[in-house]
Parts: sequence; structure tokens; C-alpha cells
Amino acid sequence: MNSLTNKIFYCIILILLLIGSLRIITTYDKLTVSPDELVHVATGLELIENGTYYLEALHPPFARVSVAIIPYLMGARLGDEFYSEYSHPFNHPDGYKKSFEGRNFGGRLIFFSEGLQNYKKMLISSRIGVLPYFILAGMVIAIWTRKHLGDYVAIYSTLFYSTLPIILANSGLATTDMPMCALFICTLFAFVNWLEIPSFKNTILFGVFFALLTITKFSGPIFFLIVAAPTIIVKDYTTGLVSRGFTIARVKSVAIISLITFLTIWVAYNFELAPLSYPYFLTPEKIATLKHVLNLSEEGITKIFSLKILPFPELFHGLSDLTDRVGYVYAGYIFGKVLIYHGVWYFFPAAALFKSPIPFLCFTGLGSCTLFKQFWSQKNWKIIIPLISAFTLLLASTTFNMNIGLRHLLPIFPLLCIMAGYGLYTSLHNHRLLIKLVAALLLGIYLITTINSHPFYVSYFNFLAGKTPEDILIDSDFDIGQELEYALTFPEVYENLDNIKLYYSGLADPKFFGFKNYVLYQTELHNKDFKIELGVNKELGEKYLLISIPLLKLLSAEKREALEKCKVIRKIGQTFMFYSMLYCS
Repeated sequence: MNSLTNKIFYCIILILLLIGSLRIITTYDKLTVSPDELVHVATGLELIENGTYYLEALHPPFARVSVAIIPYLMGARLGDEFYSEYSHPFNHPDGYKKSFEGRNFGGRLIFFSEGLQNYKKMLISSRIGVLPYFILAGMVIAIWTRKHLGDYVAIYSTLFYSTLPIILANSGLATTDMPMCALFICTLFAFVNWLEIPSFKNTILFGVFFALLTITKFSGPIFFLIVAAPTIIVKDYTTGLVSRGFTIARVKSVAIISLITFLTIWVAYNFELAPLSYPYFLTPEKIATLKHVLNLSEEGITKIFSLKILPFPELFHGLSDLTDRVGYVYAGYIFGKVLIYHGVWYFFPAAALFKSPIPFLCFTGLGSCTLFKQFWSQKNWKIIIPLISAFTLLLASTTFNMNIGLRHLLPIFPLLCIMAGYGLYTSLHNHRLLIKLVAALLLGIYLITTINSHPFYVSYFNFLAGKTPEDILIDSDFDIGQELEYALTFPEVYENLDNIKLYYSGLADPKFFGFKNYVLYQTELHNKDFKIELGVNKELGEKYLLISIPLLKLLSAEKREALEKCKVIRKIGQTFMFYSMLYCS
């Protein structure tokens, strides 16, 4: 394969990532803050400002600190009064209740307690904390692909990575998804280098990335463990050498990695220690069982479990929460079906199909086939790792119960970009002119498609979804409340704010943006009396209904039938419908 000089290669890569970064940055002030962003920034700020991590332990703190550090430096504070009210350990009688209220209330205080200028400042400063992860993953993809597949494949892979809607969407939000994705990619490729050469340098690099992945999102190390086994199997198959995990060199490496991970976790949780009896780790039932097994007195058990020697207790609480969430019934949605009692195996494959540009899927398929063929002939195990890892994660996703967003499978997309880059390379460097022309045409269509999706990458669907993609997917694949401000650019909305009843699927403060009458659906999720009222309310001056489209999908058949009798004025953006209540038959 032809090669470029380092200067030219890295110049091209940096230009591609710079263009992608600019596209991300220009979405910051156009998308309303999402529910998850409110929680992530508030919990990250709690750790920075108060030194505690009690508002929510479901996710580790690293990504949350990343999105809260710049707002903190720009003056964001929650204050002692807030923490005394809401920040309590989970063994506190009102700990869970107060933390549940506090994480949303704290987020709204950060963003909406002052004027519009402060809101924009907090929004931009929190979202920019994710941008380094976008750049990091792009550089790692470029460097690794260049090493194993050549300069041009690396450039094409970076081109797809820096323009893919789902990557741009999650890189523009102050959430944990893109940080986890970036550190997963770094950990995976560091692991490949460590398997090949378990040197001290590679051990440290792998240990650091794995540790950072662990304190970013709990699903990160789980995803890594899922792909680690097939990676080792492929290596052993192609090299003919069985990996021996208990050689002295390997044991030393694993010990170093474990030490790095332990210390990193403890630093992330502010060196916190708790008694062994801390809830979610050793419950009274477990203590009673141990008392029986160890044959100790009540006094002896009390002394042992009152010792304050349990490190990072909030990590254990978070893992307990995660275990509960995995078995929890989520209100997922796909193909018009609300998934109340269970997920479906085809959710993530179908979501990837409809939310990826068609040319990208074509190049990915071609690249996967040609790369597998090259692997089979050359027995170079390293070049097949991206394909094996992406396929393994996609296969594992068929067992996931949490069918509420393709973002939970985000790490496969940088890997698919490598496949697509290889597919584009084999097409453009084919000796047949027709194949080159078709490849150039598909690439042009892809670039036009991704440009047209700006800035609403969150709700992007390809043409297979038709004109009503909400019939296929909703939730974070379609609407995270991102278009509330955008709705105000429509005269029908702006000129009738006093007469609109808003039903909103996000958690941003509609009153802050001028809405008088509104209901936040997420605050009413557990209210059995919640219902959408139709008709004119003369006392409140309500003449129009502005409703988030996902809420329409959750209405009863009777309510949908009643709403169909009202006059549809127009669709507002991609995620709202605007009705006139004056003309309901």
C-alpha cells in the first residue's frame, strides 16, 4: 500500500477531526439540554465541589467530572444548603429519596437558576468536556489503522468516523456515552498490543486505559470482557500458540494492571472508606448468614462489620444499582410496539440498520468481507480484531433488556468505521473504472446525507425509515427533548405561547423559555392519574396543543382516536406535533 509522510498523514487526520469538531461545536447552542445531561453535570459538580458522590452512583464519576469541571471553573455552584438537603449516604434513612430529587433539581439549578446567557454558558461549557474524547478516539483509530492497514484506509476510516451522525450526536452531548466509547476503543487496541508484546510499556498503557474505562461507565469493562475472549481465541488460532495466563510475566502484568485499576478507582471516588456493613454491599441478611457460617457472637459480628475498611463504597452501590437496572423493565419501543415487559433480540441490529447512512452500511459490508478474506489468506490476527469485536458486541446486544437507545451500543461504530474505510479503499483503488465511479457516487451521497443531518444528528434516520421514523424508534434514538428551543423559531409557536398547552418529553424548564402551561412527562411517569387533556381550557387560555411525538406513541387507542379528530396545524421540527384545540370534532 502506498504511504504518505507523517507530516501529510497527520495533517489530513487533524483536518478531518477539526471539521468534525466544528460540526459538533455548532450544535451546542441549538439543542436544548437533555434529561441525562442535567443529572451528569449535577453529580459531577457534587464530587468536585462537595467531595461526595451521593446524588447518583449508577455511573462512575470520570465522565461526569469531565462535563462538570468547566462549568465549575466558570462559576457553577450548588452550595452548602443544597448538599445538606439532598446529598446523603445511601445508608441515610432518606438517602435514596433525597438523591433522586436532588440530581434533577441540582441540574436545573445549574442551568436555569439565572438568565439565558448563563444557560448558554453552562450548556456549552459542559458539552465541550466531551470533545477531547471524540478527538482521542479519532486519533487512536487513525494510528492503529495506519499501522495495520495502511495510510489511505486510516484516512478513509477517520473520514467516516468524523462524519457519522451517531458519533457526532453523542459527541455533542454532556453524557457518558462518548467518553466510554472512546476509552473502550483505546483499551481494546492497547489490549491487542499487550497480547502481542506484554512489555512494561504496553502493560502500563493497557492498565491506564482499562482503569479509566472502569471509572467512566460500568458497561465499559463489561463490553471489554465480552470482546477480550474472542480476541484471544483469534490470536491463538492464527499464531498456533495458546495464551498462557499464568506465566510469571503475565502474572506480573496482571498484578500491575490490577494495582493501577484499584488506585485509579479509589482516586476517582475521593479515597472514600466505609464500614463493611454499608448497604448494597453487605445487607443484614448476608451478615446473619455470615454469623451462622463463621460461628461468631453478635458482638463479634458487630465489631467486624463496623470496621471502616471498605474502599470506594459508592462503586459497590453503583454496581448494585446496575444489577437492578439490567433486570428492570424499561418502556422500550420499536416498530410501533411498546416493550413493557421485556426487550427484543432485534432491537439493536434494527436500530443500527435504520440509523446508519445506507452508503456507510454498503462500505462496511464490503470492507468486512474483503478484510475477512485478507485475514484468512494472511493469518494476520490483528487486522480482524475490529470486525470480530463489533460482531461480538452486536451479537451480545441481542440479549440486552435495556432497549432504549442505540447509544448503549455506541462502541461498535468506530470499529465499523474501520470496516467502511477498508471497503472504500478497496473500491477506489480497484482497477475497474465502474467500481471506482460507483464508490465515488456512494461517498458523495454519504457526505451530502451527513451534511443535511446537521445539527439534529440525534434524530437522524436513513431513507429506509420513511417520513415517519418515530414509527420505528423513539426515546434517545429520536427525542431527548432537544428541540424545545428550536420550536420557538416557528411563528405558530412563538406567537401563541400564552395559548399553548405543552406536553414535553424532556426535563428542561419550559417556563424558562416562555411557556406558561406545560406538563413534563418524565416527572409524571409514575403518576397513575397522568393523562393528556384535550379541548379548550378557557380559564388558562389554552387553544393549542404542542406535544412531543414520542408521547403520542404512548397514548391509549382511545386517546389517539380523540386526538385524530383535532386539527393538525403542522409538524414542528422533527419531534413535536402542533394541534388546534379549537377544531376538535
